[in-house]
Amino acid sequence: MALALPEEFALVPTGPAAGKRLQLPFGKGHFYVPAAAVELAARKISQLEGGTALGQLLYTKTPEKWHDYCHPKHLYKIKAKDGSTCIYTTFIVPGNDDESCLLRLVNSTVAEKNFKEWKLKFDEQIEKKTIVISTERQQKCLEVLNWKKEEHCATRNQINPEIEGWKAVPKASVVRSCMIRPESKPRKLKAKERERAAAAADAAPRKVARYTHASTDAVEWDAVFRMGPKGTYTINEVGNALHVVQYKHKGGLVELEAATEPTTNNDAGDAERANEACNGDADDADDDDDDAADDM
Repeated sequence: MALALPEEFALVPTGPAAGKRLQLPFGKGHFYVPAAAVELAARKISQLEGGTALGQLLYTKTPEKWHDYCHPKHLYKIKAKDGSTCIYTTFIVPGNDDESCLLRLVNSTVAEKNFKEWKLKFDEQIEKKTIVISTERQQKCLEVLNWKKEEHCATRNQINPEIEGWKAVPKASVVRSCMIRPESKPRKLKAKERERAAAAADAAPRKVARYTHASTDAVEWDAVFRMGPKGTYTINEVGNALHVVQYKHKGGLVELEAATEPTTNNDAGDAERANEACNGDADDADDDDDDAADDM
């Protein structure tokens, strides 16, 4: 009988999606998480009442709203190749079993504040011997509460699965979250911000007035021409003169009048002028003969 090979990728440890592969949403894609990258896996999964509640939680960085979901038994500690680590968690939503396959980053601001409070609670219980830490796993659960961004993930906001070379989830296998994004609300201005905004609004008209002039202060004269369609007119600057020419047109096409054909009258005039020239030469010859006769 062949031995079963160990699963290459991390699996959901419990809940309705137990045994399915974990997926890390990042950018526009999802990535499988290598089993070797999981330093600590959650023992329990937090539950939310619906997609709206999930969206409201994921889109807030208020530590108080995340407090109950930062119990160490709900956390995953994922390690990158360079040794940096990030903290994630998952959620169960009734009617959406696969939602717990999606790892959700615990923001560093949320993590550090809530981890500090949970650590104080456990330290008090250990001191009072209310709980006893006796296993390696229990020790790892407590150690996750020592996580600090500056120490454990100083150079990035979270692990980048593309840089790590993690396998992308095929489109057909991508888990679609039931999360409903909360509607964005306009931010309310604080009292000081309202005062600054009001002061700026009051100052604006005064500043504008300093630079405002009437058109008569700069314009000597102006004229408006009704022109034909573009292409039927020209505008030329000649020295300090502006020459505007509007051509005759029809439907935006410039019309040219037919060229005048040469007439027979002109031809006759040319012949007449030629005859006059010839006659003029004969008259000149006669005049020369008369002058010669007078001289004799």
